[in-house]
Amino acid sequence: MYFKLLGALSLRDFQSAELIAIQCVELLLGSFSGIINIASGKAQSVSDFAQSIAPRELKIIPTGESNQIMADVSKLHGML
Repeated sequence: MYFKLLGALSLRDFQSAELIAIQCVELLLGSFSGIINIASGKAQSVSDFAQSIAPRELKIIPTGESNQIMADVSKLHGML
């Protein structure tokens, strides 16, 4: 079975909720302030992410345009 996935070739910056929570607590305990991007800083395609959480192999047909959204985490890494 094939699955159409809009933006499958797009790159995104995925991060687990657990790691984000840990980093938020570390920042709060360190009394940092300001706007800080909390993310992995690594790009992964939407199709690869979907495959990584799927219980079986997906046959993905990419549809739509693709783009890239990745956070600059240099400030975060400098604080933690």
